[in-house]
Amino acid sequence: MCPRSLLALVFALHVACPTVGAQEVPRIADVLAANPFVAATCSFAATSTSSERPGETRVERFTAGEAGEEGQWRLVSVNGVAPSADALADYADDIEAGRRRDEPVFDLAPFVHQGAVAVESADPSALAFSFKPSDMPNLDPDKVRGTLFVAKDDLRALRMTVELLGPVSPAPGVKVKAMNQEMTFATDPVTGALLLQSIAVDAKGRAFFVKKIEQEERIALSDFECRLNEDPAL
Repeated sequence: MCPRSLLALVFALHVACPTVGAQEVPRIADVLAANPFVAATCSFAATSTSSERPGETRVERFTAGEAGEEGQWRLVSVNGVAPSADALADYADDIEAGRRRDEPVFDLAPFVHQGAVAVESADPSALAFSFKPSDMPNLDPDKVRGTLFVAKDDLRALRMTVELLGPVSPAPGVKVKAMNQEMTFATDPVTGALLLQSIAVDAKGRAFFVKKIEQEERIALSDFECRLNEDPAL
């Protein structure tokens, strides 16, 4: 799943795999088969910076609960030192309000549909597939471009980018002039689940002509401890 704070920036993919020049590339069905969703639960660390918290680097730890139980978030450090009592209190309020990230297990299939675009990749070890978003009717799809990169050898997802090609107005009085998002992926060696490894978001614009919109967010996920979910049918 994708982090809740970034769901609005993650678009459905329309990917296809005809040919890149004279070189045949796999079909999207092959890519999906190589990236199956694995129902897993993970504990992990998240290191983040955000324009909403200037000058602050935050490390959090999510400890997954047992089957049927919620996991627990803990603020580990702020700028490399143990958090203050005030910081812990503010963090607890945020968690209580539900402003927390989901688990990093990523299901590629809901974002990938049959389409017809494949592009050259600057990386000789990767294949690239271009897509346009289809699930955000307030945006002109011709002004948004996304690219999914997969490894040539095993077709595992490596990286996904989404960028604006021109200004868009997703709501009255709001104009987004620039937006770039990049997500990288890793495969958990224990469960085989596709995991989000990092997320970077940059967005600039204005609201009602006067309020400047600037968002910069970086999240790196690490120290995964994953287990397969129990089958409720058993």
